[in-house]
Amino acid sequence: MKKNRTIPFGYEMRSGEIQMNLIEAKAVQTIFESYLQGFSLSDIAQYMSEKGIPYHETSLKWNKNMVKRILENERYTGTEGFIPLITSAMFQSANEKKQRKCMNLQPVSEEIAVLKSLCICAECGQKISRITGKCEKWEC
Repeated sequence: MKKNRTIPFGYEMRSGEIQMNLIEAKAVQTIFESYLQGFSLSDIAQYMSEKGIPYHETSLKWNKNMVKRILENERYTGTEGFIPLITSAMFQSANEKKQRKCMNLQPVSEEIAVLKSLCICAECGQKISRITGKCEKWEC
């Protein structure tokens, strides 16, 4: 069945009505549970990709923005006539956690800002960006 992403992930149109898609609904619940257990958006996206749960009909690959959109979609609590897939408390907890994480981001130091403005790749001439994560690296 062709997926229409105007209908949120976890739902599908059947017989002219929005119905729950059981596989996707379970994935939505897993996303919220995993996030509340401390998994990052990228970790969850990787897990969904590995499980082979398609977000789009053309690809099994997930990214952190897809996971973020699900975490921010209040319709999963049953608003706007949608069947609830999670509780309001779970939605609120996940979004409060996401808000706290955003507030804890460290500003870029003045030294790093200067380096970012001056560094260019010797091979291609592009600006070099600092990538942080498990290890820190710079790339163009």
